[in-house]
Amino acid sequence: MNLYIAKNKLNQNVAIQFQYTSTNSKVGDSVQVWILPFNWITQGKQAMDDDSAACMDCPHSKRANKTCYVRKGMAEMGLKSKVNSLHNQFVKGNVMFLDVSDIADNEVEQCRGKFVRFGAYGEPVLLGEESVRAIVNAASNFSGYTHQWMHEEYQWASRFFMASVETEALSLKSQSKGWRTFRVMAKTDQTSSIEVMCPASKEAGKKVTCNVCGLCKGTSSKAKSISIYKH
Repeated sequence: MNLYIAKNKLNQNVAIQFQYTSTNSKVGDSVQVWILPFNWITQGKQAMDDDSAACMDCPHSKRANKTCYVRKGMAEMGLKSKVNSLHNQFVKGNVMFLDVSDIADNEVEQCRGKFVRFGAYGEPVLLGEESVRAIVNAASNFSGYTHQWMHEEYQWASRFFMASVETEALSLKSQSKGWRTFRVMAKTDQTSSIEVMCPASKEAGKKVTCNVCGLCKGTSSKAKSISIYKH
C-alpha cells in the first residue's frame, strides 16, 4: 500500500491515500483521496483528537469547534475504521511511504476516466498544484473543497476547488479573490442570487450524485456557486 507524505505550512506531516472504491451514496462511484495526519497512521485511533496537520485552521476542526460533519455519527465511525485499517497495515509493515511528488507517477493512470473526490477528509491543497493538475487532467470529473482560500500560497487551487464558507459575507470575500464558493447555510439562511442549492442535497431532492453533477470543481466550472444546509 502506498501512502504519500506531504507537509503543511506548519511543517507537520500528512499521509495521503488514494482509495479506488466508494460506498458514499451522495458522492457515488469515485476515487476517494484521503489526507490524514501522519501520526494517525503510526499511532492509530488514539491520536484522532489532534487533527491540526490535515485540517490546519479550518473553523470546523475537532480541536476548534467540533462542527465537521465527517467527525459526527456514522461518518466519524467510518473515519475511525479507515484510520484503524491504515494503522494495522502500518504495524504489519505493509505501508510504503512515498513523497507527495510521486503521486502523478503512481496514481494518474488509476484515476484516468474516473470521478475523483479530493479530500474525503483533510485539506486537498496539501497535494500541491502539480499533483492536483496531473490527476485532474486524467480524471473524467472531480470535486474538492478548501478552507485555505484566504491564503495567497493556495490561490492556485481556485481553479480546482471550491472555497468553503459559512456566511454570505465570506462568500463575497472569497469570490472577490476569484473563487467559486460552497456555502454551508444555517436553516434560517436563503440561497443568494449567485448560488444554487446543491443538486445532490436532500433539500434539492437528491437529483444527482456528485460524480454525475460535477459542479464543485472551482473555476473549472462556469456555473453559479453552491449552497447547502448544514447537516
